Amino acid sequence: LYTKTRSTKFDITGLGLQRLSESESMELEKPVTKQEIATALAECDPSKAPGYDGFNLKCIKHIWPVIGDDLCTYILSFFENGTLHASFNTTWVTLIPKKKGILEVSDFRPISLVGSIYKIIAKILSGRLKSVLPRLIGDSQTAFV
Repeated sequence: LYTKTRSTKFDITGLGLQRLSESESMELEKPVTKQEIATALAECDPSKAPGYDGFNLKCIKHIWPVIGDDLCTYILSFFENGTLHASFNTTWVTLIPKKKGILEVSDFRPISLVGSIYKIIAKILSGRLKSVLPRLIGDSQTAFV
């Protein structure tokens, strides 16, 4: 018991799954640019709740002329080496009352407070995936995409 390592491999060749074309793959894997970061920030909703650090995207957009180069350097570094400092990946879940006179847990609505850098990175990734996902994933499978 627990001495052998089991390896299970499934043959999926006959499932007819869609694949990325070479050009689609290259487009998804191309290096992120400063312009792409700026565009992602511009497309983010500035009124969303701030992250645990208290900064929302409205603030980031306002101070972009001061911090933009440093922020771009950090985000580009993330895409080059795949390392994101834990503090930028911290998410707090908080409960917002749905009504007055809270009596039960169901009277609350949970929201996630995600940091701004994480939101910008997620926007870049989702923007790239939007071009290929409709062809790869069926309509019945896109509920949380």
